[in-house]
Amino acid sequence: MKPHICVLELINESRMGMGRQLLASCLIGEENDRIKKLKLDKLLLYDSLPLYDKKDVFELVDLLIYKSLIKYVPVKNNKFIKILEITQKGLEEIKNPSEELKLSKSFEGFYSEIQKVTPEDKIVFEKLKEVLEDLSDEQKKAIICNSKNILCIAGAGSGKTRVLTKRASFLSNFRSAKNILCITFTRKAKNEMKERLDSMYPNNTIIIETFNSFCEKILKKYDSLIYKKPFKVMDFRSQIILIKDILKQDNISLDSALNMYYSKRQLYSKDKNTLFLKFVHDVFSLLDYQRNNNISDKEIQDLIYGHYDYRTSEMIHSIVHKIQKFKIKNGLRDFTDQIVHTLNFFKTHKEYIPKFDHVLVDEYQDINSLQFELIELLNPENLFVVGDPRQSIYGWRGSKIEFILDFEKLYKDTEILQLSTNYRSKKGIVDVSNNVIKTMKLPDLSSIQNEEGKVIIVKHDNIDSENLFVVQSILSLESPRNEVFVLARTNKQIEKLSEVMARNNIKFITRTIEQKKINITPELDQVTLSTIHAIKGLEASVVYLIGVNNQNFPCKASEHPLLEAVKMNDTYDKFEEERRLLYVALSRAKESLIINHTSVITSFIDQELHKKITKGKVKYQSDKKKYKTNKAILENSNSRLYQELKDYRYTKSLELNVPAYQIFSNNTLQELCSEMPASFEELKQISGFGPFKVQRFGRDIVSIIINHS
Repeated sequence: MKPHICVLELINESRMGMGRQLLASCLIGEENDRIKKLKLDKLLLYDSLPLYDKKDVFELVDLLIYKSLIKYVPVKNNKFIKILEITQKGLEEIKNPSEELKLSKSFEGFYSEIQKVTPEDKIVFEKLKEVLEDLSDEQKKAIICNSKNILCIAGAGSGKTRVLTKRASFLSNFRSAKNILCITFTRKAKNEMKERLDSMYPNNTIIIETFNSFCEKILKKYDSLIYKKPFKVMDFRSQIILIKDILKQDNISLDSALNMYYSKRQLYSKDKNTLFLKFVHDVFSLLDYQRNNNISDKEIQDLIYGHYDYRTSEMIHSIVHKIQKFKIKNGLRDFTDQIVHTLNFFKTHKEYIPKFDHVLVDEYQDINSLQFELIELLNPENLFVVGDPRQSIYGWRGSKIEFILDFEKLYKDTEILQLSTNYRSKKGIVDVSNNVIKTMKLPDLSSIQNEEGKVIIVKHDNIDSENLFVVQSILSLESPRNEVFVLARTNKQIEKLSEVMARNNIKFITRTIEQKKINITPELDQVTLSTIHAIKGLEASVVYLIGVNNQNFPCKASEHPLLEAVKMNDTYDKFEEERRLLYVALSRAKESLIINHTSVITSFIDQELHKKITKGKVKYQSDKKKYKTNKAILENSNSRLYQELKDYRYTKSLELNVPAYQIFSNNTLQELCSEMPASFEELKQISGFGPFKVQRFGRDIVSIIINHS
């Protein structure tokens, strides 16, 4: 029986529900009193997994949750305890099992062949050596290849922008520059490309645009044919004002809107202004997602009402409906409208579609359905796209990795090339990055540098210890501060660490996905503190990655709940996107990579790799003198909760006539305050809380924490 079917059968047959600890115990064949008492050893249909250990089972459970084959549900009459339950999709999987439970599309034979440099190529390179100087053979091949449709798989740090601009310049020797279009995603990338081309090609007239700037120029040029009245672009400030006006019309105060949309913990963790800006961002992201995936208004409405309570659903539906009406009435278009309106115009006025001999597209792994449709309508004579499937990390907002994976199926007369040399990172960093992403079965990258570089894994007792270690380590660095990144999976991690850095007088800038379009460059004495999504495309000599555990990779929290509620893209594989996100983080480092974690390290770093990294190195143990969490800091930041838990511990120690530390230690007390577990499952992740203590003290502790939130 396939391993994932064993898990599904056991959950389905048990009927009474179970947590993953009990599930794992059953599946690996443990015998204990609890299993016998619940008669789980008497179940007939499921099979055990004797070659698995508990960590293997936990990884499989995580995967099944992300595949929506099982889910966590609260126990009746006790919302703090959650058990695993099979979904309808899981029941169907039992009846008709997949050939294998794929983590992602396999690349074994997926691309028919990735072309290598041939002796014939080298003869051509020699003839064009003046044009192709200071380039690798793979880069040269990508620049001069004359196939009709070309996908160039460009690994991290492989010089893709240089290749793209050099190819455009090379083509301009044979075709009119005005018939060559380069498309990228951001204004920054567009400007960088333009600067490079201007330096290579005097009086450069090659067209360089972002998807949006290209469409905006079309809309302005043919304004009278497209619109019956003047239209203008709606910026983020206008979006904020509009949503405030809609709430006012609906007699909903800002506080009420935030209380309906966010959980108590989220309300506690951020100020109202930040929460409202995030709400605005989420609402317009929902509208973008709807149009990118061609979802009808009725489908969106049903999905919202199926996810939220009635009042919240009514509020969101009203806002979405009124935004659409307001834009039409007042002649406004947002960034997605720019593409939608251009597509509609091209479909009805094909004679106005500009003709290009060559279209070159950057960051092809990030395109969405609308952008793909635009390229299709342009229908260039030749198409060259460059991207990296390993760095596809925006599926949550509508980009589709399938367009780069299925390139050969989508276009005839294709050639697949690669840039496999990493010019950014030292060898050890490239090797670790390759290992993490090996399930994609793409050719490994190789480093141009022979030096290993520094890669270490550091385990910490708790988050406060982790943050303090990073701060102390930065203070002792000789590298310029602007060459230091501290990367995290979530905004919440960034906020916690930024407080510790500020208290220790470390200057820093923060980057989040909401700020990504703002071009922020650190000063010489500033560290960059960033989420991984916001740092893509950038690099630093020293990279600290924090929170690399199973809570964050794959991420259990949803930072975009509204988008999660309406996800209809069955091909979106969040589990594998989380793996790619870790790869992006690792591959930012040039010289030193410090991977930090509490609890159990992410399953994306397997045991073999973990041993390889730590072998021969001194594993970090919390140096009590140097790195011990500053209790005064902890008590000041969370004093009421700290005191309540301390009082509870004291009361219980008197009741049971035992020392207070036997209830839980000071380290555990500090970890409870920093992690604030809100369920039994989260409490089990806290050091010192095994099944017995969770059963005996869990309800009280979780209640104290939730009431505090």
